Amino acid sequence: MASVNPKIDKAVHVLETMCHDKKARAEYLSREMALHDEATRIEEAMAEGKAEGRAEGRAEGREEGKVAERTAIAREMLMDNEPIDKIMRYSKLTKEEILAIKM
Repeated sequence: MASVNPKIDKAVHVLETMCHDKKARAEYLSREMALHDEATRIEEAMAEGKAEGRAEGRAEGREEGKVAERTAIAREMLMDNEPIDKIMRYSKLTKEEILAIKM
């Protein structure tokens, strides 16, 4: 195969040289270790990013649930004709948010 393809022949020659040259072999192994370390760091960073994304998603979901609950409280109190100040106190919504629900 090496005699048919000059690129393969060159690669075989480089490999043979590296096998006999300790310095070249050490440089090759050092480069391979650096590439492996870089790939590991990238993989760890991606895993960390995914974990942070999941945590943010859960936090946003909890916050959306709280807003929905507060809105439901305000809606029920509006149906009972409770004063806006009282609705604000119990629902923790702003006057503007309550008026938007009322419309």
